[in-house]
Amino acid sequence: MFIRRILLFVLCCVGIFGANCFCFGVSTRASANTRPAESCVGGDEIVAKVGDRVLTKKDVDFIKKMFMPRVDAKRIIYLWTINAELADEARKEGLADSSEVRSVISFAQDEVLATLYVREHQKDVDVSDAEAKKYYEEHKKEFRLLPYVSVKMIAFDNREDAEKVKKALIEGANFDNLVKKYKKQTLKLTGLSDVCLKEISARDLAKPLGPPIAYTMANVKDFKQVIGPRRFAKGWLLFKVVGKKEAGYIPYEKIASRLKSQLRRRKLGEIRRKLIAQAEKKTGVKPPDSSRVNYKESVSGKRKKNVQSTKPAIKGKSEKAKGKK
Repeated sequence: MFIRRILLFVLCCVGIFGANCFCFGVSTRASANTRPAESCVGGDEIVAKVGDRVLTKKDVDFIKKMFMPRVDAKRIIYLWTINAELADEARKEGLADSSEVRSVISFAQDEVLATLYVREHQKDVDVSDAEAKKYYEEHKKEFRLLPYVSVKMIAFDNREDAEKVKKALIEGANFDNLVKKYKKQTLKLTGLSDVCLKEISARDLAKPLGPPIAYTMANVKDFKQVIGPRRFAKGWLLFKVVGKKEAGYIPYEKIASRLKSQLRRRKLGEIRRKLIAQAEKKTGVKPPDSSRVNYKESVSGKRKKNVQSTKPAIKGKSEKAKGKK
């Protein structure tokens, strides 16, 4: 984060602390180098000026596109102007003579150029409709809709009462009788229309009961098991899924755009990791131990894939992993 702040600082003031020759290495229009103080430069509108340096509209567009896409153009102009002015004052005080400052500038310049180098290799990356469809068909189970479930439940406002009822069930109490007994408080706590729901989408239960409980219901295979107590927004829940009906798959047309976008991001990441691996091989360096675990996961692909986030999380964690308190 600190290095990123340095990078943005250098981008905005372009030439801070004496680096007037600083440039992006790909497009000279990207840097606000010293230019005549005119209303335009080469037909490009000047949007800011500090001393004999100017920032043009093309400069701002390039900075926004390549490095600060979420920052408003007016904010970029403001940052450049303020930083350029402060940088001029710093030069007057001799701060540009520091070897440490020159090292920081060099580091930031290399980071900008490295970023542009990677993006130059990524610029033609795209995902065709055919590629996305192929992925969809090969991983169709990832795009299953949450099933419809039939479920009975009892809600409590504290865990102690829920545990007492669970103990009674273990000792042989009848679950259906207890569902009726606690019906009033269950309806009050859950806000549901009934305590015995038939063929309701598990997705619709995610809002009143929370996604973890809804996804557990979607994955239950034992229709005799009483599950819980499980925490939800207003208390604790005991429930039994007594039936399930599959709901099919999300149609490709509904997720095509998002799927292609996520597949594209995956491709971009692969290119970046490849270029980094090449640089490591050439220089003989490796990431430090403190970052090696995450790095290895990203290179090996063990990290959770972004594309899977397009599906409702039907596969979720197992009951044992998610539910035991």
